[in-house]
Amino acid sequence: MAIRRAQRLSTHLTLENRVLFGYRYVFPKPAVQKLAVRQRCILPAVPYASIKISHNLPDVPPYILFGTFDPDGLTRALTVAGFEFTTA
Repeated sequence: MAIRRAQRLSTHLTLENRVLFGYRYVFPKPAVQKLAVRQRCILPAVPYASIKISHNLPDVPPYILFGTFDPDGLTRALTVAGFEFTTA
């Protein structure tokens, strides 16, 4: 997952993957109900984080799960953009 450069007080959460399938998801901020970030190491010195996005968008599963090997970049981008999230 590529973490796009965060803008202060963003109106959307945008996540994209250019590696495998080239998908891009855009969540309007009012549609995001909860963000949960879970950090762990897959192997020693290989950080990983997953983000669970609960939302109220129609015709989409009730939550979307993404993963990244840049957990610090993910949490930094969410904070700078003004999104509140829980960590586990």
